[in-house]
Amino acid sequence: RQRVRQRVTERDIQHKWNESINASFIKVYFFLLSCYYYRDADAQKEKEKLGENPCFPGSALVDVLKKDGKECRVSMKDLGIGDLVKTIDVSTKEVKFTPVMIFAHHNVESFSTFFKLKLEDGKKIVLSGNHLIFVGPNGKTKMARYVCINDLLNLASGGMSKVVNIEEIKEKGFICPITQEGTVVVNEVLASCYASCTNFCGIDAHKIAHAGLFPLRRFKKKIKINNASPIPNQHPYIKMLTQINLPWMAK
Repeated sequence: RQRVRQRVTERDIQHKWNESINASFIKVYFFLLSCYYYRDADAQKEKEKLGENPCFPGSALVDVLKKDGKECRVSMKDLGIGDLVKTIDVSTKEVKFTPVMIFAHHNVESFSTFFKLKLEDGKKIVLSGNHLIFVGPNGKTKMARYVCINDLLNLASGGMSKVVNIEEIKEKGFICPITQEGTVVVNEVLASCYASCTNFCGIDAHKIAHAGLFPLRRFKKKIKINNASPIPNQHPYIKMLTQINLPWMAK
C-alpha cells in the first residue's frame, strides 16, 4: 500500500509540475503579448506587395466528415466554419475529425504566391512560404520556404514521404482554416494551421502558435459554432496577432 501510495503521489506531483510549466508558458506568452508594439508599416506593405498570405490555395483538398458519418474530400474554398476536418493530434498521432473554429484568412478570388512541394510518392501540397509544415520523424515544424529537397513530410497515413521538387507558383484564393486541434490534413499531408512563427528557446513554432490561440479555443468551446455567419477576409484576433512584433514572430 505504501508503494502504491508513493507511486500515486509521484504521479500527482509530475502532473502538477506539467500543469505548472504549461501555465507558466501561457502567462509569459500573454505578458509579452500585453507589451507588444506594432510592426513597421512599410514592412507590412512590402509583404502585401509580394502577395504572400499565410494560407492554402482554394484548390487545396481536405477530408471532411459529413453528418451521415461518411468522409468526403472537398476543396478548401468550399470549406465552412463548423465543418469537421481531418486533423492529427501531434502528441498521440491520433487521426481525428475536429471542427473549423475560424478562418484566419478567407479570400477565394485574389491570387497569391505559394510553394508547391512534390513528394516521391506522387503526393503534393501547396501552401504559402510562411506557413508551418511538419518535417522529419520528430514532427518538428518549419516554414514552407525553408523546406529542402529530401526533407521528409508527415502524411495522414502515419508514414513520411520525401520532397523531390519545390516550385514557386501563383494560385487563386488564400484560405487558412483554424481547427480545434491546430493541424489540418491537406492533400493527405499533415500541416499546421499556423504561419509566420519560428522556434523560440527550444520550443517548436507550432506549439508557440497553438498557445497563442488558447483564448480563442476556450471561447469557441463555450459557445455554439455558427456556420451561417459571414466569413471575414481576416479574423480580427488573427489580425491583431499579425501586427505584433514578438521574438518568435517571423519577419
